Amino acid sequence: MDFNTEMDEVEEFLRSKKYPVHIGNNKGKKANFRRKCQAFTIQDDFLKYVHKPNRKDITEVRFLRVIKDRQYQLDIELASHRGSGYSDESVALVGHVGREKVVDPSSSSDPPSPIVQIIGVQQQEIIYKFNPITVVTQRAICNNSGGRLIFKKKSGPSGKINKTFKNTSEPLAVKVIKGDGNCFFRSTAFAITGEEDQHPVVRSLICDFLSTNENIQVDSMRDDKVWGTTTEIIAAANMFQVNVCVWAKFGSIHTWHIHSPKGSKIIKDSVYLENNAGNHFNVVIRV
Repeated sequence: MDFNTEMDEVEEFLRSKKYPVHIGNNKGKKANFRRKCQAFTIQDDFLKYVHKPNRKDITEVRFLRVIKDRQYQLDIELASHRGSGYSDESVALVGHVGREKVVDPSSSSDPPSPIVQIIGVQQQEIIYKFNPITVVTQRAICNNSGGRLIFKKKSGPSGKINKTFKNTSEPLAVKVIKGDGNCFFRSTAFAITGEEDQHPVVRSLICDFLSTNENIQVDSMRDDKVWGTTTEIIAAANMFQVNVCVWAKFGSIHTWHIHSPKGSKIIKDSVYLENNAGNHFNVVIRV
């Protein structure tokens, strides 16, 4: 399903509360769709994305218009590569190597000379160390859960501990997790207890943790088979005091996204997950 179709469905739901036909009467799918729609609103008769840089500071909320018209999207993309016009200032502010190819790949004429020489923008390479959650930490988390989580076995990686890897290094081996709508909670349960079947408890613990924030609604997330989102990932990192490292697609490339506990000292113990195709989580055991 393309972006415009998805946004049409979101807008229709916000205006008429009608679910898309393909959702049917499936309770889990309805809940997932409602959660998706929470990120949008209708304002000034336009569909807008609700941007919250800081969940605790509602004064920072911005409403960004969703552009569904493809030509309008292309115009914005071009402006972001060549500036708002062809002036030297405009080009110098946003130009980069490959800019001319984006603006006009067939152009043979020389582009305007910017006042500032733009050499290029290179993606920053980040080096991490592979430090999966230890048995000591597994046991500690289970003990701190008030008996709700039971340590079963070492979730143990097959990879070398402290091995360095890049932010663009693809996982080499994963523990395949059952795909039933509970995969994030199953993955987290496996990493912590060594057994993915404890996912209902992990879901409950995360929802209890989130419910302490009055700005976050967790009712539908308590339901079985409702997909975990970035909100639940961040909650897991903070509640269990581990890093949650997710291999996922960002734009056109895959990279590692690191979610660390807020305001804590540097923590080595990490849960490594693979977000496969944007809709399924597996546990990464080797990088």
